[in-house]
Amino acid sequence: MKRFSNYVSWLLGVIDTSNIIRDRSAVTRMQHSRNEGLVFAPRESGFAKPGASPIGLIFIDGSSLRFQEYVIIQADGAVLRPLYSYHYQRPDGYYFRYDKLRRPFESPVKRIPEPQRHLQVTRPSPRFPTHSTHLAELLDLIKYNFYT
Repeated sequence: MKRFSNYVSWLLGVIDTSNIIRDRSAVTRMQHSRNEGLVFAPRESGFAKPGASPIGLIFIDGSSLRFQEYVIIQADGAVLRPLYSYHYQRPDGYYFRYDKLRRPFESPVKRIPEPQRHLQVTRPSPRFPTHSTHLAELLDLIKYNFYT
């Protein structure tokens, strides 16, 4: 990749070839420079109530994925994602969410460390430490587990 715009084009191609997305019209980008920017489907956070209209990427079964990625394209073409959030939710309320924070966070109230890269499943806590991920990997995981 040479530019942020190349990355966004690649990402839209990944979404389109997944064959599990019904509507990607919520995908938006905010370019900060030639090599940096934010891509998201919408920035709204929190948890949707079961039965509510889905927001973000809409899947063929009515599930949704809200996401945001801050992307930096390095001079050698490497793609860095210093921050991201991917929140996948099924119509029945089941969800999982991957987050990457700038640095680990400790709750001032609970004094519980929150891992820099973590996974939440069906509840806001616990937050399980996990690997770095990206949208293409997540769509493969969703397709394999919910659409095959």
